[in-house]
Amino acid sequence: MSNLIIALASDPAAAKAQRVFLHKLDAVLVQVLKQDWPARWPTFLADLCAASRTSASLCENSMRILRLLSEEVFDFARGELTSAKTRDLKASLNTQFGEVHSLCMFALAAGGGDGPAAAAPQPSLIRATLDTLHAYLSWVPLAYVFESDVVSALVRLFPAPAFRSPALRCLSEVAALAVGPQHDAAFVSLLTVFMAALAPLIPPGTDVGAAYAAGSDEDKEFVLNLALFLAAFLRGHGRALEADGRCRSGPLLAALDVLASASFAPDDEVFKVCLDYWHTFVPGVYASATGAAALAGAAAAGPL
Repeated sequence: MSNLIIALASDPAAAKAQRVFLHKLDAVLVQVLKQDWPARWPTFLADLCAASRTSASLCENSMRILRLLSEEVFDFARGELTSAKTRDLKASLNTQFGEVHSLCMFALAAGGGDGPAAAAPQPSLIRATLDTLHAYLSWVPLAYVFESDVVSALVRLFPAPAFRSPALRCLSEVAALAVGPQHDAAFVSLLTVFMAALAPLIPPGTDVGAAYAAGSDEDKEFVLNLALFLAAFLRGHGRALEADGRCRSGPLLAALDVLASASFAPDDEVFKVCLDYWHTFVPGVYASATGAAALAGAAAAGPL
């Protein structure tokens, strides 16, 4: 089965003509892996990642297999596998994720080929790689997020129209990570770089709600994913952003301004995302403001 997948996926014309058949083979292979990997096929990830570097179309199909594997193990395994088997699969994915990370960075940087493909990255391969990263980023060891080039690659790809939404979905997974204060500086840096990349797309003062109403389906998807990212980022790391003076007076205010403008988009889902964030943000601002006013009033009244 793996040889048949390699034969079909290595030929772009065959992969396109027999796409449905190839996707069925991918799904069956993942079901086999759930039983045979890692005990009977310990070299699966290494074999897959090594073969994927020979062809852009094969690399794209391998991304699909890796995404399906993550979804099956982390999202759909309940009721199909024993808890011990699920633990083994998760542990194997964690310990061998270096192979997946290396392949993803290779695909994002080189387009998935050692030869001519390296000079002409394929948009479909990059989108497939971003979809695979999205499936993995919520649970991978944090070193692969904060000590690698993953985040910088996502921000670099974000301005391109073809990659905005998948890159934002990946960045939303990073924003939602529950981490300690030792990573605060990384999140401050991420928002600073991201808002600089966003400024040419949404200049200060842009009416995001009006742009949403007049935009295409892709524009509307972009606004929704942008709202999800900013809401998750500000909710999870607002204190760290406020503690940094330069971020507080620049990128943080810019992010709040974009989210406030997006709140007026004529779409229920976008509005709910924004409203959920304001529901957590505004009470704290109100309590801080009224508390400061009460303290000022007490000071002005003098001692009792």
